[in-house]
Amino acid sequence: MKDFEISFELFGKKMRTTISATNESNAKKIILDKIIFHKIVVKNDNNSDDYLNDFMGNDETFKNLMDIFGMNKK
Repeated sequence: MKDFEISFELFGKKMRTTISATNESNAKKIILDKIIFHKIVVKNDNNSDDYLNDFMGNDETFKNLMDIFGMNKK
C-alpha cells in the first residue's frame, strides 16, 4: 500500500485528501466509492428543484463532505 494525495473538485470546491491504496486507479475508486447518492430525479420535474435547492443550500453539506473525506480539522 502507498499513500496517495488526491486533489479533486466537487461542485466548484477544490478539495484534497490522502488515501492509502495499491495504485492510482484504486485511489480514484476509493474516492468515488465514498460518494453517496441520495436521490436522482429528472430535472424537468417541479419537485426536484425544491429537493436540490434544500440539499445544496444546506451549510452542513460542505462540512459533511469534508468529514467524509477526512479533511475536517478537529
